[in-house]
Amino acid sequence: MSHFPSTLKKQLVDDWDFVTQLGKLVKLPRSPTVDDILKKYLEHRTKKDNKINVSYAEILKGLRCYFDKALPAMLLYKKERHQYTEEVKGDVSPSTIYGAEHLLRLFVKLPELLASVNMEEDALNKLQQKLLDILKRFPKIWYSHCICICEFEDVSAPAAIPTGHIPYGSYHKPREFHIQTVEFKIFNS
Repeated sequence: MSHFPSTLKKQLVDDWDFVTQLGKLVKLPRSPTVDDILKKYLEHRTKKDNKINVSYAEILKGLRCYFDKALPAMLLYKKERHQYTEEVKGDVSPSTIYGAEHLLRLFVKLPELLASVNMEEDALNKLQQKLLDILKRFPKIWYSHCICICEFEDVSAPAAIPTGHIPYGSYHKPREFHIQTVEFKIFNS
């Protein structure tokens, strides 16, 4: 967690608040999806390196696989499990439905997951450095064009009746709202 950019730490805390305390779920499918974010990062590395970086491509492929397997097992809060069973059916990959909020949760769990992987220390250190590079670039990919609108559904409200919007950070009377719109403005420095 100490390597997380502060904007991402805040997002993780806010995400936890919305789901566990306010009973709101991220509206699915997300845009950008986990697949979109990983593809954007590979495009960034390709431009930066002037070629497709095979090691990063393999790491991103592994992240996608870890995400798809870890999502139902360890990345969902209890209140999100029903939504998962409704959204992920058949051969649908969770990485084509879920977005940055849940991918961030994977990054929090990665140290625990990597601790159980049998790798040489040097290879593990190189992997960790590449994962940190991905994490540093994450806000710029997710907050494309400096604005990201995240919608949260109130799971206690009737499904078909949107009753309003409240600004991000205003938690008073949360049960009055069906959809919550959140705007993040990030200024590139």
